[in-house]
Amino acid sequence: MTPDKVNSELVLARAKKARTDFLTFVSMMTQWRLAKHQKAWIKELQAVAEGETKELLLVGPPGSSKSTLVSVLFGSWLIGRNPTGHGGIISYGDKPAWERVVAVRRIIEFHPVYHLIFPHVTPNKEENWSRKSFTVVREDIADPHPTLMGAGSSGTVISYRLSWLIYDDPHDEKNTKTPYKRRQILNTYDETITTRLIEGAPIICVATRWAEDDLPGSLEKRGFRTVHQRAIVETTTKV
Repeated sequence: MTPDKVNSELVLARAKKARTDFLTFVSMMTQWRLAKHQKAWIKELQAVAEGETKELLLVGPPGSSKSTLVSVLFGSWLIGRNPTGHGGIISYGDKPAWERVVAVRRIIEFHPVYHLIFPHVTPNKEENWSRKSFTVVREDIADPHPTLMGAGSSGTVISYRLSWLIYDDPHDEKNTKTPYKRRQILNTYDETITTRLIEGAPIICVATRWAEDDLPGSLEKRGFRTVHQRAIVETTTKV
């Protein structure tokens, strides 16, 4: 057996493992030197994928790679594992949510390593391939819900049925100025967002804390499994 064939078989073996192991997926998709908190988050996200955790809250400061790791990488991995599912990325506004959707869309469309890991996941550009939502090729052509959609927490009305939800930065400086505005975000979460989830759908919230009564604080009090990263940790975040 030639060295090239050995290397090829090793890569294919890693790709196979990456389909079920999120740490392997991240290591293949990025050139990160994983920080301690990122390894801890990856372990928690693996537990979500395996159904051990249904409600997860990851709290960290800006610069801790929350959005890239969770919304972009974990979101694209979930789609690879189950292309027939319906995911949602919600943020404090439409624009940041759509930016995450576009980042996932680029991975599915262009990333050669992703194609190696999930060769069966292909864009369905004839049906839906916008910055707000997109659909991959799937057997049920009558399915009206996109593979992934993005929306703001206080703007767009969410009208899709979701099989998993990533709530990425529910707050910014503007919507945390007063107790009333913070309460509005919580009410939207309870009355609009969670009502769109199918039974048993996991929820992952990644956030920076702004106030004691912000949404992450409320979710922690409700029993979400919570992991805090209080210090900013330098790391390489190139995908």
